[in-house]
Amino acid sequence: MNLDLSIIIFYLLGMLGTTFWLGKKISLIEFFVNNRNTSSILLIFSIVSTAIGAGAVVGLAGAAYKTGISYGISLLITAISGYLILAWLAPKIKEYADSRGAFTLGDYLKEKYSLRTQYLASVITIIVFFIFSGAQFVALASLIHVLIGINFIVALFVTAGLTILYTAFAGIKGDIYTDFVQFSVMILAFGLAFLPFGILKNGIPRNLPMEHFDIFNFAGPLFFFGSILLGGLYVIASMDFWQRIYAARSPKQIRKVFLWSALISIPFYLLPIGLGLIAFSRFGPGLDPNLALFKIMKETLPTGILGLGYAGLIAAIMSSVDSSILVSASSAVRDFYQPLINPSAGIKETRYFVLIFGLASLVTAYFIPDIVSLVLLAIFLLVGMVLPVLGSIFLVKPNERAAFWSMLLSTATLLIFLPISFEIAWVPAFLVSVVTFIGWSIFENKKQRII
Repeated sequence: MNLDLSIIIFYLLGMLGTTFWLGKKISLIEFFVNNRNTSSILLIFSIVSTAIGAGAVVGLAGAAYKTGISYGISLLITAISGYLILAWLAPKIKEYADSRGAFTLGDYLKEKYSLRTQYLASVITIIVFFIFSGAQFVALASLIHVLIGINFIVALFVTAGLTILYTAFAGIKGDIYTDFVQFSVMILAFGLAFLPFGILKNGIPRNLPMEHFDIFNFAGPLFFFGSILLGGLYVIASMDFWQRIYAARSPKQIRKVFLWSALISIPFYLLPIGLGLIAFSRFGPGLDPNLALFKIMKETLPTGILGLGYAGLIAAIMSSVDSSILVSASSAVRDFYQPLINPSAGIKETRYFVLIFGLASLVTAYFIPDIVSLVLLAIFLLVGMVLPVLGSIFLVKPNERAAFWSMLLSTATLLIFLPISFEIAWVPAFLVSVVTFIGWSIFENKKQRII
């Protein structure tokens, strides 16, 4: 265990040192979009490592342990389709955003629609990404709890505090550069630890219930097919991807980046599913699903390799949580604080907002310590933004009222249905968004013709 802890401590110190070095002399444009001049390899590693966070590693293994392959297969298809959609749309977004100097999704929607649409979209984005951050904090605290044995709540507050401080220092520039290191560690962990000792050593999982191979077992057919549809579309309104688009050098470059990201991400979804099934095969029911992956790691990985595996998981989680906090802070500063309160706000104020939203994420994690539920809630909240964002990209004159009210009514509908049926609450919310956006657009067009 001493060797394993030494590997982890060495890794964490390296990350902290890197961000402090990068953050010493940093401009606001570097903090937000890395001067719009990021290389392809850095973008690919950053995109994949950010996407492969707690939901795709700890959450996937836990869901596979509890209900089998259903959730994992839907998430894999969702991820690939999302990357392909972004490869199609990103060049259009990049070209327009660069011409307007946009830093956030709200900046883009303000140009395409109106100020109130920007405000509403930014509020939704801020809430979504501190929920995402909460999911990553739960995963990180679970890992420390298993590794060191300290109380989960103590682990939650300690790990969240360290991550928030590390995130506040260098912004998206530090995020992208540390993502390169973190993804390299993930490759080593998955290739040298999880695959040979977790999958190959344990072999094919045995004595699994037949339901574990039912692709609808997680929450039924409606959730399975709906999540694939929704997941492929939600990335359109997910600002962490927009940040990477803004940080790219050119429209042509970012298209290739997303295509490569789709291919490279596949094994990072398949391996956690296999490990979750192996955990059920070895230990049976009764484990906390959030701890299933850590349990199989402790039982099967040798000393040294276990430390590498833990470092890989920490890399996956930290890469996602820093991006999520940055999205919330960037939206708050660019879309509210600078235009309404302090136009000259700079790095210092932005770091304060990182601290604020990091703490908000910590509170969310404390009250909802369920990784999968937090990830799904965040995705569901983005439902109402999908059509307005698509309209802003493709329509010559997108309708402002249609965009604003479809987002507002969709979010209200989601909040009404969440307590009734959590897993499918997004369905009525999405239908309200579609009907409102399309119906209002048609009505306004006919009204203009009559006038």
